[in-house]
Amino acid sequence: MLVFILAAVYAGYLIYDGLQIVLGIPKERAMLFNDDTLTSSLVYILATQVGTVVLWNIGFAPEFVSG
Repeated sequence: MLVFILAAVYAGYLIYDGLQIVLGIPKERAMLFNDDTLTSSLVYILATQVGTVVLWNIGFAPEFVSG
């Protein structure tokens, strides 16, 4: 779990550091784009998790079969 957290922090750092270079915009404007990018990523991850929980509650949960 610690490795995944460190990877997420490093990915966030790379987004904050490199997005201005990729888009070719000033650092002040890049902060808004960085915040929007990270926020939309978190919303997507949360929506995926909620969708999985809803599908599992409907009846599409995985079944563990021994054998």
